[in-house]
Amino acid sequence: MLRLPEAVDEIDMHRAVRDLQQNRNRVGEAPGEARRGRSHDMAVTVIQPKWYTTAEVAQMLGYGLSKTKMLVLTGEIRSVKDGRNRRILPRWVDEYVERLAREAEMEWSA
Repeated sequence: MLRLPEAVDEIDMHRAVRDLQQNRNRVGEAPGEARRGRSHDMAVTVIQPKWYTTAEVAQMLGYGLSKTKMLVLTGEIRSVKDGRNRRILPRWVDEYVERLAREAEMEWSA
């Protein structure tokens, strides 16, 4: 078995780490081939949810779950019952935020 000096192993290891960090060793590319300036043909599809759970709305608004559930139960945020769960349409979250913003603007202008 051929044993390389430790310094050579260490240098190779550093090169490999550097190559990985620079994303130079991708499938179908030579190790030294640069990827800068290329356009990708892959289309990105973002799937928007049709509705949110109460927990998701709480996180979006930066509220606690208890406060969000109270807003839903009092009708401040509209929702529909889906089995045992409540679901909130994205536009209903937007309506709530817009209503709060409108009320705040009216307070400031008064």
